[in-house]
This record gives sequence, C-alpha cells and structure tokens, in this order.
Amino acid sequence: MRYESLESKILEFKERLDDYSRLLETVTAFANTQGGTIIIGIRDSDRLIVGLSAEEIERYSQEIPQIIADTISPQIAADLYEQHLAGKTCVTIRVFPGPQKPYFLKKFGYPSGVFLRFGAHTRKADTYAIEQFTRIRSGIRYEQQPCPQISYDELSKELLGNLFTRLDQREHGFCLLKIL
Repeated sequence: MRYESLESKILEFKERLDDYSRLLETVTAFANTQGGTIIIGIRDSDRLIVGLSAEEIERYSQEIPQIIADTISPQIAADLYEQHLAGKTCVTIRVFPGPQKPYFLKKFGYPSGVFLRFGAHTRKADTYAIEQFTRIRSGIRYEQQPCPQISYDELSKELLGNLFTRLDQREHGFCLLKIL
C-alpha cells in the first residue's frame, strides 16, 4: 500500500537508513523552518509503505535520538515513535521548529552547517538566510537596521520629503506621517 501524502516542506520519507548524514540535514532544516515529520519505512520514489524489522526499529530508536543530540547545535526538540501504517511498522520522527535558530550540524560549523527546507528538498542556507537569522537573533527589526549606503550628512528635509507624503489632516480625516 502507498502512503497518500507527497513529500513536502513538512514531510520526508526514508526507506532505510544506512548512514545518518542526510537524515541529520533534514532534521536541522525542519528545526530551522516550521518543523516537520520524517517517516522511516516508506520508499521515497513511489511512497510504498515497506515497514521496518523489529531489529531496525530498536536500532533506530536507540541511535537516532543520541545522534541528533550529539551532532546538532543548539540542541533541538524531536520525538521518535513507532507508527503502524497499512499493517507495517515505521519509525516516525517529529521535529519541532526551534526557538534558538539557526540550528547547524556541528561537523560543518556555523554558518556552513545551517540547512533549510524548500518544498520537498533540504538545502544549505544561503548568505541571505544566514543574515536573516543573525538579524532575528539580535532582536533588531529590519526597519531598525543601519543603512550604511546613506550618511547622516546626506539626509535632508528635501530627501525625506521625497520619501514620505504628508497628508493634510483636514482633507483626509487622518494624518499618516508628519515629518519635521
């Protein structure tokens, strides 16, 4: 039997795990975006539910939480549990969006180890995304950032007047912005 949903920004399938590197990238990406679910025991290519053996379930249940804790920084919240689908047993990992973004793989360090989820794909974060994480962590809103392209001396009433429109309070019933 096939799983009904397609892979997406919040859902990933793995048939089996021989090495954990791709899994850890996906876990990191989910923590850096809106969270997500990874189901191990579903073939990615056709969404066929293949299930896992009792030995695989036991191995994944012991190894995966430990490897997540050891390889991702800061530590993230993830639940791992068995799930029965179409008479077969799979392992499901639920990753929650983290409050301490950005999360990264320790072996690559920051910022190289930061991953994001784009649609059904996991990608390394680009420079713009890293800048956004840095800005958010600093607590500075976008409109509060300094503008190094314009010096204080270049600002003038004329320049500001061109940027903002003054509305007459009597004509429109309100005033959006009063400058200088």
